[in-house]
Formats: sequence, C-alpha cells, structure tokens
Amino acid sequence: MMENQPNDIEWIAQRCRYLSAMIRTSTIPKDSKLLTLQEKVCQKLVSINPCSSESLYLLGTSQLLIFDNDNGLGVANQSPLLDARQSFQASIDLEGKPASGDVPPGIAGQTWWIKKMDSAKAKQTASTSDKNQPAARGRGAPAAPSRGRGRGAPAPAKAAPPTRGRGAVRPPARGRGAPPRGAKATPADPKCSKEAEKPPQETPATPVSKPSKPAPLNRVTYHARLGMARALSRTDDKKDEARKRYEEVMKMAPEVHDSYIELADLLVKSDPLAAVDIYCKFPSSEENTDSFDDAYLSGEIVSILMKHEKLDDHRLVDHMVKWGKVMGIGVLEKYMEILDAKFKTDMLKKIYCGVHGKDVDDPDLVAFFKFKCWI
Repeated sequence: MMENQPNDIEWIAQRCRYLSAMIRTSTIPKDSKLLTLQEKVCQKLVSINPCSSESLYLLGTSQLLIFDNDNGLGVANQSPLLDARQSFQASIDLEGKPASGDVPPGIAGQTWWIKKMDSAKAKQTASTSDKNQPAARGRGAPAAPSRGRGRGAPAPAKAAPPTRGRGAVRPPARGRGAPPRGAKATPADPKCSKEAEKPPQETPATPVSKPSKPAPLNRVTYHARLGMARALSRTDDKKDEARKRYEEVMKMAPEVHDSYIELADLLVKSDPLAAVDIYCKFPSSEENTDSFDDAYLSGEIVSILMKHEKLDDHRLVDHMVKWGKVMGIGVLEKYMEILDAKFKTDMLKKIYCGVHGKDVDDPDLVAFFKFKCWI
C-alpha cells in the first residue's frame, strides 16, 4: 500500500492505528494469527515513522502479548519479550523529542527490521542491475544495391525550339532585376534582421519556497513505562526494576489502578503487608462514592489483612466500609462472622454504621445491635 500510494502516508498510519486498536479491544479470543496480524500492523506503523513514541509503544504491546500467548501454550521463546523491552525503552527514550530521525538502535537490531532492510536492499540491487543492462542491438540498415547491368536512367527531354514572331518570350536580363516604376528601393536594416532571428527568452519562474513543518514532539506519557514494567515483571531477575517502573507510573498517573494492582500482585507472595501499603497509596476520591475499581482495591486490602489476621489494623475498618458501600453489606458477611467470633463488637458497630451512613445512636441500628448482642 505504501508503494502504491506514497503520498498518503498519514492516511495509512491512521488506518494502522485504528486497526491495532480494534484488534486490541476486540472480544474475540486472542490466538496466534490475530496477535501476529496486530504485530505486523504495528511494524508497519514503525516503518512509517520509526521515531514515533506512540508507534513504538504499540509495537512493544503487541510483542508482549505474543510472548504471553506463547508462554501460556508452553512455548519457550524469549525473543518477543526481549523485543518488547527494547521497543518500550525506545519509546521512553524518544519522549519529549521530535518524532523524526534515524531508527533507534533497539529497533534496528530486531529480526523483523533486519529482514525489512535486507528486502529493500535486494530490490534496490535488482533495479540498478536492470538499469545498467545494455540495450539490445536492432536490425541494420538495408544494404545498397549491387552494381551490375541494369536499366539506365531515362534521357533528358529536348528543349522546345523558340517560337518565331513578337510573342517570343525574351530571356531575362543579366544582373539584378530592375525595380518597378515609382518605387524606391529601401535597404534592409541589419539590426531588425538580427532581432528577428533571436527568439524571445523566457525568464524562469522562481520557485516559491514553502517552509517545512517542524516534526511534532513525542508526548511524555505513562503508557510506555507501564508496558516496560509489565515486560520486566515477566522474569524473576527483573522484578526490582519492574517495581521502580510501577512507582514511576504511580507518580505520573496516580489515578491509574493498573499500576497499584500489578505491583501488589508482585509483592503479595513475598511481602503481603507491603502489598497492602501499595494498595493504600491509591488516592481516595474526594467524593463520597467510590468506583468499582476503587472497591476492588479495598476488597484486596480486606482479604489480605483478614487472611493474615491483622484484625487490629486501623485500615481494616476503613476499607471494609468503603467496600461495603459499593458492593453491599452482603459482601462482608464472611469477614464479619470472623470478627464476631473474635468478639470485635466495636469494630462491627463501626462497620455497620459506616456502610449505612448512620450514627451509632440510630434507633434502628440500636435495635439491631441488641439483637446481635453487641450491646
């Protein structure tokens, strides 16, 4: 398409971005063919502009998805993971810089780019060899007829004898012809003849110089850093680097839930309380109502603290209230039974009052607390 429509590069790049987004957000199960198609689309984007930070991020995302798919199928292939890390790093390095220039070294060393360059060189070599090939020889001129006895040329006709009498035509006088009577001979002007011989020279139009548009700057975003953190977290030897990348994302975009959830998943096995600290770093909403994503974080905090019997942690009551407000009081029944068995009546009353938004002295709740023997 790029060879047939070289002037529509922006149109092609836009269609590639749309196709990549459609594949990425599709509900169709991601198989190898679909992921390979997405990678080829992203490779085309990088081929159009290898210094676009967004295109490099999309390429790294497609390569990481291929690695996860192969890993799920039991295929031990580390090259997509290494390529994804290089693509994400190149995207981060180009942030804040013009989206033009040479291809980044991390991309130039990838297999697909090397094959692309080799194919372009082969086509160029073939085209130059066709141009340098000498032209084929044509047919020679027809040979002259051979000498020999042939038919002679016809003899010239004899001139007719002049007619006698007055009607005979007189031969012209020698020398220049006389001008007609009454006409004056005007000598020819040599300057006019010279000016007539010279054609008028056309002044070439000066080309209007159009100012070239400066290349747009790559935006500084968290997406490439989040992708880099995911790629680093796939191996145990890079988990410390992955944690640093996740923390960078938290500083750049504190409202993004993915960085908190994924980093806590890395820490929950080795240090569960550190995972709780990560969840609690998420900024609570100023409004009274939390979203379902916020409720998910609160639910993870409650489950970890209850699993490790950290019942006296002050964060337990707060997040049980937040979780119950969004998901309903029924989601807390299992944990409230555990607290009831541990005789944590004061905690239970605070949780009920917080979920229902009422005071402890509310008549309805007082009756319920008496029924539960909490008073």
